[in-house]
Amino acid sequence: MTVSMIGDNLISNRSDGHRRDPFDRPEPPERSVIGPRELYGLLHRRFLLIAAIVCVGTLAAATAAYTLPKSYSARSMILLEPDDPNLLEDQPDTQTRPPSHETLDTESDLIKSRSFAGRVVDDLQLVKDPDFNPYLPKTAADGSAEPAQASGILGSVVAFFGGEGERTNASVPSADVQRDQAISILLSKLSTVRNGESMALTVSVTHGDAEMAAKLANAITGQFVEWSRDQKRDDIRNATAFLRQQSSDLAASIASKELEISEYSSRLNVSIDPRDDLLRLAMQQTNEQLSTARGDYTQAQARLEQVQGDVSGAVAGTDPLLKSEFLTTLRNEEASAQRDRAQLARNYGENHPLIQDADAKIASVRKLISGEMNDIVANLRNDVSVAQERITKLESDLAGLNKELRRRSVDEIRLRELNRDLMTEQKLYDLISSRLGKLDPYSDAADPGARVISYAEVPREPAFPKPRMMTAGALAGSVVLAFIIALTIEGADSRVHNAKHLASILQAPVMGIVPRMRSRFFGRPVNVASRLSSSRRSRVGEAFHTLCNASRRSYPGTRAFVVMVSSASPAEGRTTTAIGFACAAALQGERTLLVDLDGWSDEIRGQLGVNENPPRTIESYLDGHCAQGDTLRAVVDTPNLDVAVSEGRRGGGRGLLQRQSFETYIGTLRENYDVIVLDAPPLLAVEDATTIAGSADAVVLVALCGRSSEDALREARDKVWLTNARLIGVLNGADPGTSQNGLRTSRAARRKTRRYFTE
Repeated sequence: MTVSMIGDNLISNRSDGHRRDPFDRPEPPERSVIGPRELYGLLHRRFLLIAAIVCVGTLAAATAAYTLPKSYSARSMILLEPDDPNLLEDQPDTQTRPPSHETLDTESDLIKSRSFAGRVVDDLQLVKDPDFNPYLPKTAADGSAEPAQASGILGSVVAFFGGEGERTNASVPSADVQRDQAISILLSKLSTVRNGESMALTVSVTHGDAEMAAKLANAITGQFVEWSRDQKRDDIRNATAFLRQQSSDLAASIASKELEISEYSSRLNVSIDPRDDLLRLAMQQTNEQLSTARGDYTQAQARLEQVQGDVSGAVAGTDPLLKSEFLTTLRNEEASAQRDRAQLARNYGENHPLIQDADAKIASVRKLISGEMNDIVANLRNDVSVAQERITKLESDLAGLNKELRRRSVDEIRLRELNRDLMTEQKLYDLISSRLGKLDPYSDAADPGARVISYAEVPREPAFPKPRMMTAGALAGSVVLAFIIALTIEGADSRVHNAKHLASILQAPVMGIVPRMRSRFFGRPVNVASRLSSSRRSRVGEAFHTLCNASRRSYPGTRAFVVMVSSASPAEGRTTTAIGFACAAALQGERTLLVDLDGWSDEIRGQLGVNENPPRTIESYLDGHCAQGDTLRAVVDTPNLDVAVSEGRRGGGRGLLQRQSFETYIGTLRENYDVIVLDAPPLLAVEDATTIAGSADAVVLVALCGRSSEDALREARDKVWLTNARLIGVLNGADPGTSQNGLRTSRAARRKTRRYFTE
């Protein structure tokens, strides 16, 4: 037997040396990603579990495939037509619209509605079919009718207490309940499928009878088309009736409004036509006259002010009245009289009669001019007064007309409202009449919103179950499930299964992989000492020789090599490994001593034949009751091998732990032996092993493959580290058929390997 990892681990162990800080505990490396080798190892370890799950799952699926009742699936297809426009719309450019996604989903839901399913049930009279009405008696194979039984818990109770076939008429539900039950069963067998945005809808019906499945599928598609046509026809009829009623109501309303408008116009003498409004015409004329009067008034007032200014200035103005012929004559006479007076004033004095006559003439002429001017101003003032009175009269007339107009505006507004209502109802009446003329002739010839494009054929093969598919699927699913369960168990399993895992936990080399040592009958353990003595060329012997040589080579400078063999927990092959180690060293010519420090086990005494009663124990020598040679017993079948035993805890005390001379005892043994093997108790069971490890050169920690846990091994490793002893790992009970433990797994390799062994 060869161990590939011994060399690398040994080199690593030599280069590391003793740990300086026993509390410095490096974390183990992470496990590698699961690969083909790990999967093979998992399959090898969990083969029975995986095989059981695969077999049970496949057999269950195959049994179900051949025992379950067969069901056939028939498919028919309908095409949903484009939506019609609104029946009340009357636009010439209205076009049909393709069904929307929501409309298609709605149509699919309508097929599976209870209302439509009830129509199919009534048309095919499925209430009389026992497959759809569980309250009807089943037809037996010989043609006789079986008694009806209710389904569910009620039927089970009645069948148990009343006997099979004994039902009273009172337990049969009403016809409505039976119809509802038939509808529910039909809907459970019905399904619809639509792909993407396609307007084609596939209707599938599943039934135990192939012909019945095809019949149901075709009936459902046909009934859906008829149902769609009936709904469209009902919609058109309802729309036609509504339009007729609206047309009649609008005609009566139009006649009533026309009469009301006529009476209102004649009673109030109002009209919405501007040409028939005399009041507004009179107001327009009055406004024009008022504007003219105001202009005349302004002109007369301005002329009066101008004339008054000219008169007060005693000058001839620009007004034509001030330039009249009479005033011009008077002004000429005044000027002539003034010239005459001026001539007389040069010849006569102021009191001369001629001058006085001239002054009198001038005064007379001026009086006449002043009187004429006053008459002109009076006439102008009279014109201003007349214009003002005319304005006042026109404003009064206009205010009266405005008052009358405001009164009539309310009536005109009401009249316009009546006319607008009349026009609205007339347009609505024309629209309804036009749409009614288009719908009424086609009310009984409506097109359905769907049509059948594929009828269902009678299926030849059942849709369920399909034995081949179910068996293959169950096989694949069982394999996947088995591996998942195995991986789950493996992930939760903290036990050691291979040497690589053990080395990563111990952080130490694994120098020995001991295969399982069980007899062929009843699985009893074998005698390691007799096997190594009788046949050296065996797997077990090669394992122990490899362990002994590798451990011994790791200490080339030590003449007497003291090694303690222990384990984390009991029953992990610790004593067997110690016996094998000691026998292998003895067979190689080394003077070897096997010290049994676990007084609770008699395995060493039984396998090596040391059965002296009472034996000379190490405690007797340490107490001075005997010599050192009296504690040593030679093994008859194995030369160079001696055995020393201890009382352990059987004496009631702490045994060797209280003997200060134990190290001295080991030191004296080093002078007489080449290899000293200490079979110590489990590290986690008692504290003796930790104390004993301080006297050893190396500690062999044995782990049982598939049993020793990671936590226990780590705790035992930490205890060994506290003693600064060199740690060596041994995997006991390994499976020779797995490659993870250093052995070839192929049949040819195992056959070739067996030639090297004599067992």
